[in-house]
Amino acid sequence: WCYYKTHDYDQAVEKIMLILTALIFTFFFIGEHESFDVFWVLIIPVVGMMLASPERLLFWLKLFLLLLGLLLIVGYFFPEIIKYETFALFSLLWAGIFIALMSYYYAKIKTHLENQIHHYQNNLEDKIAIATKEIWTLNKSLEETQGEIVERLGTLGEYRSKERGAHVR
Repeated sequence: WCYYKTHDYDQAVEKIMLILTALIFTFFFIGEHESFDVFWVLIIPVVGMMLASPERLLFWLKLFLLLLGLLLIVGYFFPEIIKYETFALFSLLWAGIFIALMSYYYAKIKTHLENQIHHYQNNLEDKIAIATKEIWTLNKSLEETQGEIVERLGTLGEYRSKERGAHVR
């Protein structure tokens, strides 16, 4: 839905991440402590890792950790608003930091490997172009050598018989 409307992948990713972040962080206000539905918040770094560019992923991960930290503070000072225990929110923050770091480094490694593959492909294309040019040069040289051989055979035939050898050229 987000992509078909704009046909801009990056803009669609931004909308998806915004909707997902808003939706999942509402669990802190309407969720129940027994259901552990706040753990769904940990999916944000994973979705960001799969969809967003590394630069935008860093933004979303920082926002994600900032919101988790703010919710921990709000939950500590205003337990009537966020009904989760501080220990549970603190554990969620540490899990979020761990998953955010894993997502970031995965995206970074993936980008590095994609760049290496792109460099290898470009290098391979250059080598193929050089080899093709060398093959073309060798074929040209072979044709010239074949022509020279035929000409020398004709000269040899001429040398042996002046009447018959003249038509070879």
